[in-house]
Amino acid sequence: MTTSVLLCGRTASPTPTIVGDAEVTVVEDLCRRPGQLVQLAESADRLVLGVCLSEVSLGVVQAEARHAGIDPLGVEVVDLESVDPDPDRLDLVFNARAARASAFAGSRPEHSKISIPAKVSRRDLIHRRVHEYIAAPTIEPSTCAASSGCRACVDVCPRQALTWSAGAVTYDRVACEPCGRCVTACPTGAVVNPATTPGQLEAEISTLLDPSIGPPGPRGIVFTCSRGRDAAPAAPGWYPVSLPCVGMATPAWLLAPLLMGAGNVAASPCHDTGCPLGHGEIIHAIVDFCRELLSAAGESPERVSVGPASELLVPLLAVELSDPFGLNATPHIVEAFASISPSPSAIVVESAASPLGIIQIDERTCTACTLCARSCPTEALQFVETAEMVTVTFEASACVACGQCTDRCPELERGAIELHRRTDWTALHAGRVELMSAEVVSCESCGATIAPKPALDRISALLAPEDGPIADLLQRRCMDCRSKAPVA
Repeated sequence: MTTSVLLCGRTASPTPTIVGDAEVTVVEDLCRRPGQLVQLAESADRLVLGVCLSEVSLGVVQAEARHAGIDPLGVEVVDLESVDPDPDRLDLVFNARAARASAFAGSRPEHSKISIPAKVSRRDLIHRRVHEYIAAPTIEPSTCAASSGCRACVDVCPRQALTWSAGAVTYDRVACEPCGRCVTACPTGAVVNPATTPGQLEAEISTLLDPSIGPPGPRGIVFTCSRGRDAAPAAPGWYPVSLPCVGMATPAWLLAPLLMGAGNVAASPCHDTGCPLGHGEIIHAIVDFCRELLSAAGESPERVSVGPASELLVPLLAVELSDPFGLNATPHIVEAFASISPSPSAIVVESAASPLGIIQIDERTCTACTLCARSCPTEALQFVETAEMVTVTFEASACVACGQCTDRCPELERGAIELHRRTDWTALHAGRVELMSAEVVSCESCGATIAPKPALDRISALLAPEDGPIADLLQRRCMDCRSKAPVA
């Protein structure tokens, strides 16, 4: 995999030094003559461009990259008009973008969605080069849990581009305004945006926090929205990481950089008025959750904020993390904070924005139907059924608080199951625990299993008093043997 870095020579910025295999080429007048990309990038698989976006549009750059045989969704563009020209800072920014480009795994035709930008130059309009390619999500049927009733992606879509019907999710590419919320809401990782993957984030952020590259001093990571290209340059010490929408950032994404060497992390909506997709409340709620968790761990809550803080804090002790932005990162991140906390058991945060949950089952009202465990997409809830007993168990580290279990419970109104959106270090350390167990009733005639006793008791309670003989028969005989037994 070859990554090429091309830099417009008309800028006064110095040429960045790239660590690794990527080569830097300074191209005279690249912004005004982007057609040069076809020859310059023909031997590259991945591309990083340093251009002035006031001179050349992203759509034109993507079109030329495509002509050169390069996937347009994998092209990383650094706007030279918004980046700090300080040589050390420039080195760091271009190294980070090169790392992200190298981690791009490629896309398929169904990942591309054509978009018309709000601002189009007269030159691009004349040449009919006004559209841009943006990455659209896809759903992998083999890992999607829609067949068990999961609607997590549907519930968070701000444009109703996802619908659930008959155990499958349908995606409307036209209605979709790719924000990434479905990607991070999916409990099984079935929804993928190829231009924003855990591997790309880890590659870019770990490079931005590499002390051997760039200027000395504390560094902050600020997640920004790709829609906000007119945003002001990041404050000194802060380095932007672009997302389709900041609303897709999870608590793990905001907390992981602190354990990788960042002094601060911020989530910055693309407009002063907030997120145009209505994700403003979500962004604030996730930031508030992170601040609560930091306080519970004995750390300053000021390390996470909405928008860059005025002062960068000294970084925490770096902790080695595996797949820090992956699907199951949250329990490992909580464990990492517990390892540097004076009181790990104090890490308990109950919040609507908690990425983890705790399930409780009331054995007095639960009928042991096991629908909760059957519908759990992450197998946090599991059941074991034998000829004598049925048991439901729970593992807190696997629960993503999706609520599928409570949605399927037929005895929810009677309090049979409760979901607490709580991140609790003690519960994470408890491992898999038993939530309930119940006796299984067998047929007195043939010995076949009838049903769990709580289920039969519930049915009996719903029958009228005059149906006593029927209730008695249900408790003693299986379905086959009932037809042979006379009812008094």
